[in-house]
Amino acid sequence: MRWRRGAAAFVLLAVGTATADDWRDRLTFTASDRARGEFADWFEPPLGTAIPGAERYAFFGNQLRLGVRFTLPQVQAVLEMQDTRIANLPEDASLAPPQGNLGTGAAYFANTHHTAQGGPFLEQGFLTVRQRGLSATFGRFEYPDGLGTTPGDATLATLKRSRIAERLVGPFEFTHVTRSFDGGRATFDRPALNATAVAFFPTEGGFEVSANRGISRMSRRGPRRRSRASRAGGRRAGRRGRASP
Repeated sequence: MRWRRGAAAFVLLAVGTATADDWRDRLTFTASDRARGEFADWFEPPLGTAIPGAERYAFFGNQLRLGVRFTLPQVQAVLEMQDTRIANLPEDASLAPPQGNLGTGAAYFANTHHTAQGGPFLEQGFLTVRQRGLSATFGRFEYPDGLGTTPGDATLATLKRSRIAERLVGPFEFTHVTRSFDGGRATFDRPALNATAVAFFPTEGGFEVSANRGISRMSRRGPRRRSRASRAGGRRAGRRGRASP
């Protein structure tokens, strides 16, 4: 199979490159756990559309990630698993249109109709190859749109990070599930220019705990070009792309 041949080629490359150094120095294990309780007091629905107090509730979510990263001078392989568990979701806060879901807890419940839900899935699994400013990534990865470069001006950097980044495409990190992308990314990075081309399908994720599944009917592809910001300040960046239904 193709993926087996690719894995074998990567192993041979790793063995051939890591002759002088101990391979254990290139291996990094990662672990993180995020626990969060959420308290909702949503807009009160019209009288008669829901039981009294349906817009007020509390629920709990936990996000556990375990990963391993193998890094060589020109190659990096990453594997990261995630387990999400959500409990005490409201079962009476998902209403028919036009009211819809009364808050984020209701949005989780609407996808599964279970007050307790969750499970493990592959969050990231990709291979990146770098050579002379050009890098190519293939597999499942996170893609925060708009964060390819950082302006040298601190104010512009904060504005870009808080107001511009991920306005269209991103990992949706606020949710307990988040979202990844299956496909490829190529980046050309130089002091004066950063250009990125992507082609991928998003995974379900977001408020859907079945995050292993991809949304094959939707894709994102297109080139991006950014002018590098100088160390003293920033410049406007150009971009263009296309989202396909």
